[in-house]
Amino acid sequence: MKAETKQPKLLWWFEPAWSYRSRLKQEISKAVQVRMLPRIAAVSIVLTALLAYGLKRAMPELEFDWAGKFALSFGAVLLSLLCFCGLSSLIPPIIGIKKQGVTRQEGQHVSWRRRADIRRITIDITDPARPRLNIEATNKGPFECGIASKVKAASLADFLRATFPELKVEVNG
Repeated sequence: MKAETKQPKLLWWFEPAWSYRSRLKQEISKAVQVRMLPRIAAVSIVLTALLAYGLKRAMPELEFDWAGKFALSFGAVLLSLLCFCGLSSLIPPIIGIKKQGVTRQEGQHVSWRRRADIRRITIDITDPARPRLNIEATNKGPFECGIASKVKAASLADFLRATFPELKVEVNG
């Protein structure tokens, strides 16, 4: 009697750095505009100086190191921002494929392409060093991700065809 090999229910991998870091840089540069930092610092200094002046007039006996505490708090904000950017660039997103659809998990944020919405799946191996998975879905933007080196394009195509038999899985390259 021939033993049947079971198809795994889930395939996942860490997205390669070459794939997600450029997208991450774009997202961070949209959210954190470096040109705004001097303006934010200037407004914060003015507001802190006004608060310090008002409190000094209201309570002359109050002694507080406003400049030192302001520098400490502003530095802490910048340090936390740098830590966030560093951790985001060091911890890759996880790509998961299961019968419900395809996911990309970055920290606590998960983006889905549900099975019912997926229209076309393409595996692009024109550059063998940087294979990509492209998913087109209705009412959603493009879903592109790099394929880890441990995942072979042929086995990924077979897994996708078995998981989504109603879809055409194309392999370009």
